[in-house]
Amino acid sequence: MTLVAALLGNHDRLIKHPHFMNGLSAICRDAKSVFEIVDSAAESDVCIYPKWLHFSKGTREAADAVCEIAERANRPAIFFQLFDHGIPFVPRYGFVFHPSVFASRRHPREFAMAPQTDDILLYTGNQVDTRPKSIKPIVSFCGNAGDPAKDLALLMLGRPRNAVGMWYRRRTLAAIRRCSDVETRFVLRSGFWGGCVTKTSTDEVLRARLREEYVRNVIDSDYVLCIRGAGNFSFRFYEALSAGRIPLLIDTDCYLPFQNTINWNEHCIVVPYRDIHKANEIILAFHEKLTAESFRQLQFRNRQLWEQYLCPLAFYSQAVEFARAYRGDLRQKK
Repeated sequence: MTLVAALLGNHDRLIKHPHFMNGLSAICRDAKSVFEIVDSAAESDVCIYPKWLHFSKGTREAADAVCEIAERANRPAIFFQLFDHGIPFVPRYGFVFHPSVFASRRHPREFAMAPQTDDILLYTGNQVDTRPKSIKPIVSFCGNAGDPAKDLALLMLGRPRNAVGMWYRRRTLAAIRRCSDVETRFVLRSGFWGGCVTKTSTDEVLRARLREEYVRNVIDSDYVLCIRGAGNFSFRFYEALSAGRIPLLIDTDCYLPFQNTINWNEHCIVVPYRDIHKANEIILAFHEKLTAESFRQLQFRNRQLWEQYLCPLAFYSQAVEFARAYRGDLRQKK
């Protein structure tokens, strides 16, 4: 069945807008390959607001207008929010998808979004380079773990999100290092993007080198440690899947995309943060239950999962299908 989506807004203009992010422009630019675009809500299966949802007065007013049009046509409305602070703006009607969902306080119409990430295979020849199963599982991490002094300063300044995320990372890295049955390949960076990206400039040469090292860190491991940063989600989680690797997700009250459809425990190791002291036995139990062939097949399956549900256009297509098939209450509810 061809899905019909009404993009409520001037989407030709939005594509060219300087603040319009690539993820949503994929809807306007490439969506004709997965669903038909119309201008009328009455002709559609779903109504999409083709701009990142945020807390400004203008956006709230626009969202209310979209809700009114969609509700009048008896069509679900879909909104996407990119912020990582975990405080969603849930319009009075329809759905909001965003990356940083907390499972324990999720709104009934709030769902997890796969953030737009690089396809790691673009760096490696566009095919999954499967790893043989090793006796000792290899866990990688390449990224920023913060600085305790700077994080304390952030807390004192009333900016806790980054500090809390880095605290989780340092505690997790220390716990995984203590796992006697696990080989770790950790590369710690100083600051966001290794310090090559600032508010005013980017060192492109350094950025390319750091990115190459990051990709190699992912590819040369069995499991990729995925732990939240400022938001309650991990870009590494999705990049690991794109590379055909197995995420080691530290669950800090996370809510993952399409949880009612995807059995995430079949695709990754999930360690609740409260059980981080048990990481060694959890990792080893997962690794030992896999045969050499099932370990190899899991790498292919994780790549296929990313292609089917999590790469940008696939995610938006699945989100539209989810909204069209939804049978719950689309109206305001606490």
